[in-house]
Amino acid sequence: MLRLESKVAMISGATGGIGGATARRFLQEGASLMLVGRSASKLEELVNSLDGGERVRTYVAEANDEAAVEASFKATVAAFGGLDILFANAGT
Repeated sequence: MLRLESKVAMISGATGGIGGATARRFLQEGASLMLVGRSASKLEELVNSLDGGERVRTYVAEANDEAAVEASFKATVAAFGGLDILFANAGT
């Protein structure tokens, strides 16, 4: 049984070591992911390494930009219909 099947998770600071490892684990456990980071190219590298298909989306945002953080939540809900898990991993 997959513990996160049908769950939607957003991971901030996704392109760092902890964020990437968490993304891999959450994906293995069945979650759909919104990966948030400040580098589009690093997010793309991470997505390519995950092989999660339509279950993985990205959003570029700085953790200290309140409007961008709010927009990342809205993008998650628009992409997946909701949000079940927030892993607030971005360090500022």
